[in-house]
Amino acid sequence: MASRLNMPTVSGTAGFGWEVVDLHNNGADAYFQVLNDLVIQWIDLDASYMLTKPPSSEGFAEVLINVAKTQSKPQFSTGPQAYIGVPPNGYFSMVTVHNPNSLRVVPGETFYLSEGMLISLILKSWVPSNGTASSVQRHTTLYPSIKVKSGEYLVFHMDHAGVGPLDCEIQATIGYNLV
Repeated sequence: MASRLNMPTVSGTAGFGWEVVDLHNNGADAYFQVLNDLVIQWIDLDASYMLTKPPSSEGFAEVLINVAKTQSKPQFSTGPQAYIGVPPNGYFSMVTVHNPNSLRVVPGETFYLSEGMLISLILKSWVPSNGTASSVQRHTTLYPSIKVKSGEYLVFHMDHAGVGPLDCEIQATIGYNLV
């Protein structure tokens, strides 16, 4: 019988894409359960949005995208944005903002680092009244080398704020090794 140390490493890739149509000051989530212990070596994320009709006024449009790992079936916030409900990470203190000029700070003067957050990115553009030249795309790759246990979940989130409505699409690919 071969010992586990002599067994070859099983590696692979997996991916999916999803699109939300008429995203307008609301959000959506997609998630799946990991069925085997594995190490995520890399995550490749391609995201873009475009207006689906001319806006009623000019202004900013933005889409927030998060990817997180949760230990149990994910929970989501109430309200239209449907944020991923992740607890604070216990290895870090609260974030404190130094704001001597009394600028408006979102989410506030103190907040916490989220447990299991892998990627957070924002797509943002100025949208003129006719809506032209306001589509945004972004491609990012992360190399977390993070262990994910069988039964844990990967959660993908997108939400919109500002001028819209718009159509947002995410394509995700994951490189992993079974452990």
